[in-house]
Amino acid sequence: MENPLSDTLLAALWPSSIQNLPATTNNYFATVPGTGYSYNEVLKIDHNFNDRNRLTLHAFYGQGSQTQPPGASLALATASSNLGDYFEVAPIRIENYSAVWNSVLTPRTTNQVLFGISYFNQIFHDKNNTIDERALGLLTSPDAVKNGQPIPGAPNIAISGFDQVGITPPEGRNDITGHLTDIISYNVGKHQFRFGGEVRQGRVDEFYFRRSLGSFNFDGSQGPWAGTCASTDPSCALADFLAGDVACPVARRGRLP
Repeated sequence: MENPLSDTLLAALWPSSIQNLPATTNNYFATVPGTGYSYNEVLKIDHNFNDRNRLTLHAFYGQGSQTQPPGASLALATASSNLGDYFEVAPIRIENYSAVWNSVLTPRTTNQVLFGISYFNQIFHDKNNTIDERALGLLTSPDAVKNGQPIPGAPNIAISGFDQVGITPPEGRNDITGHLTDIISYNVGKHQFRFGGEVRQGRVDEFYFRRSLGSFNFDGSQGPWAGTCASTDPSCALADFLAGDVACPVARRGRLP
């Protein structure tokens, strides 16, 4: 039996360029290129206030991104996709700043004060992460929200023999680390004694919405046609999808709402 929701998902999640292709195998070839870029800047300033005090400032700023087809990953249990909307996008930004003050206190005593702070931010998501599951009628969980709003993006739908959609869920990491170090060196003849301490603080914010948008597998094992197709024929898996029959874990049978 035809499932209206499956028709809605087919129209919304798969590119229109492949929806009207003839029903033959190997009839789609991707022409979407992968892209990537990186911009990096470095600044270093040295200043001698006098022969006893020297200040060094250092700054690094890097920003970039890449958009690539997600390759097969056993760890993440995902397959590759040639659909441009589901290429993995991974923007990144890195910043690092430091200041070092070297002082000669006495002929035998020197002091170094170092302050540093680093910032790292990288996120991952599908190239097209504007899809609203609620608007498609496929709200997998009322708790799948971020800052009170539904998590944007496509559910992971795998139909055996076809490219998957929604492979890269929204996920990422943001961390800021700062530290202050003070070291005193004291020379006595051929010996040097060093004393110091460091205060360091880091904050890490990670978010992983894997499976939060839903994961559905259609393998042709649920409908009455199960067992009538060759293992290399994806038509039964597609029939499961069109009927809304989901292959569930632990041999359970499911249906799209």
